[in-house]
Amino acid sequence: MTDGVDRTALRQFLLGLAQGMNASAESVDRIRDTMTDVAKAYGGGDADFVVLPTIILVETGESEEARVAIRSATNASFRFDQIAALYELIGQARTGAIPPLDGIRRLNEIGAMRPRLDWFTRTLGHAILTTGLALLLAPTWQGVIVAFVLGFGIGLLKLVRSPTLQLILPIAAAFVCAAAVFLLAEVIEIGDPIRLLIAPLVTFLPGGVLTTATVELAAGQMISGASRLVYGFVQLALLAFGILAAGTVVGVESRSYEPLEATSPLPWWVAIIGILVFALGNYLHFSAPPSTFGWVLIALVVAYSGQWAGNEFVGPAVGGFVGALVMTPVVFWIAG
Repeated sequence: MTDGVDRTALRQFLLGLAQGMNASAESVDRIRDTMTDVAKAYGGGDADFVVLPTIILVETGESEEARVAIRSATNASFRFDQIAALYELIGQARTGAIPPLDGIRRLNEIGAMRPRLDWFTRTLGHAILTTGLALLLAPTWQGVIVAFVLGFGIGLLKLVRSPTLQLILPIAAAFVCAAAVFLLAEVIEIGDPIRLLIAPLVTFLPGGVLTTATVELAAGQMISGASRLVYGFVQLALLAFGILAAGTVVGVESRSYEPLEATSPLPWWVAIIGILVFALGNYLHFSAPPSTFGWVLIALVVAYSGQWAGNEFVGPAVGGFVGALVMTPVVFWIAG
């Protein structure tokens, strides 16, 4: 990096990489570390960064020669195929193997990538992942069928690229799903309606946001961590509001709610099928690259095994924590 043009291209390249990692739900501390490594690979060891969930600043040069580039990050999120392409590019950038201008062009291509699978397959994938989760949560086949239908409907709604709809979609989806489940619970045996509701609404749950927020707070990134934490809690509040509103409309009050028990629950081995179905649904809905299906399945099996062990030997209250604890090193091993 010896002239002004190279510095300008490098700043834009670094901004694009950081924005892509933001869209991949990466924590800001890891984004900063990655950008530092990439800058050094291009001789830009003097670069400095400010990375937040909604804004990115990159400075290169020293004293009077210093230049700053800024970019507002968007709320866009990458699909699995885009994330895979981005990290392949980051691997090249870490060694300086691709010129910054070529890297910028590649970033534009990644951002404009069309889904590998068609809209119907992705919508069906959403229904399948909903079904897989229902096999883990719902105690009856009737509940699993209801989850599939609701999951397909939510998948169709997610295809509509309207900013206005995106704002109200969590509330609308929670309201429609909750109303349907509460009404059907009086007619067919679906078990506990609240447990079944988790399945069709799972892609709205801010689990990734809250996890990233926790990682950022632990790393001392207070602004990013706190803002993501608030965003995640607001998302949960919107879903809860939709469910409570549906309960009020159909006459199911929180004070008088009692979980329904299934008389003939599904056998234990159905959960094994549920893990496989859930992995397949994620693979289809998020247009994951073909080579990733096996790794996703391994991560899910490890997480479920850890959660089961936690439930059996410690207690249900910490089962999810044990599952996440044993899955984390496996995921980092796969990523490495």
